[in-house]
Amino acid sequence: MPPASKKRLRALTNQLGASARPQQQCAALAEIVKLSKNGANTLLIAAVGAVPRLVQLLRPESSTSVQIDAAEILSSLAEDQPELRVTIAAAGAIPPLVRLLGLEDPSVMHESAAGALGNVTFQSAQNRVAAAGAIPPLALLLRSGAPPGVQCCVVPTLMNLAANNAANKTAIGAAGAIPSLVDLLRPRTEPVLQKDSALALVNLSAGDALNMAAIAASGAVSLLVPLLGPGSLAGMQCTAANLVQNLVSDLPIGVDIVAAGCIPPLVELLRPGSSYAQVAAAGALQNVAKCAAANRGRIVAAGALPRLGDMLKPGHPASLRRAAVELWLVLTSIGAYY
Repeated sequence: MPPASKKRLRALTNQLGASARPQQQCAALAEIVKLSKNGANTLLIAAVGAVPRLVQLLRPESSTSVQIDAAEILSSLAEDQPELRVTIAAAGAIPPLVRLLGLEDPSVMHESAAGALGNVTFQSAQNRVAAAGAIPPLALLLRSGAPPGVQCCVVPTLMNLAANNAANKTAIGAAGAIPSLVDLLRPRTEPVLQKDSALALVNLSAGDALNMAAIAASGAVSLLVPLLGPGSLAGMQCTAANLVQNLVSDLPIGVDIVAAGCIPPLVELLRPGSSYAQVAAAGALQNVAKCAAANRGRIVAAGALPRLGDMLKPGHPASLRRAAVELWLVLTSIGAYY
């Protein structure tokens, strides 16, 4: 939908007020839903004062359709505008959005609320803390077999909540979300949801021994090796390598991952292709090598050194060359071990 004028947006926002007739309110919301999909409109929608009125429409007295539309608009506003994430949270949107997750309403309600919370908490440490109360209902939706559309909103929200937040990571693990996230790594899962689930597990496993153990106990090890292979997209391979890097820092899990055959596909990812996948694979192999001295020989035997030599050639990104140097030092016994 094309950009709207500020005058039109102000008129629509006025129709969201409590004094507006229900039919007017619903029509205005429907139009703003469409307009909010155009990034050129999002800041204007907020500028005319729509955010507080949208938050008011999330109250229990509003109809289900009104609450769904209000949540969907807030989600669109927060998606690409970091400053609006702060504005939306400051307007008090997080508690009513969390409440919507627990309602026995149509799945589209859960989808809209989870999507809005996911966008509001993206790259916002303050909002991740404020939205911690969403963790139990989000985990429940995942455990109870929510429809794929709901899962596609719940999983990124859990991923965002777990990012660099130790308390949220602990809470997500305690809420029982990890087995469901691991189950979504299976081949039957739609690729975007599969990758988001792996990203959530990367965040949950970073520096958290209990979550690492839960991920391994849920069967992740046998699922990870195929995700490193050529049947996966580069983004999925990169994410799987990052998850391996985290998990092998736990020695018993590292032994199991190596036994499952992670070294050959990780070495294969060092070939030219995606530099992100190369860096991720080098980081994973570095931890695999540190896990046991015998692994160094296995990595070298799989052909890592010539590929690291290629990564060190001039013209490659600094991050790629640095990853190659660090792995080379570990493999040649110059690097430090733990």
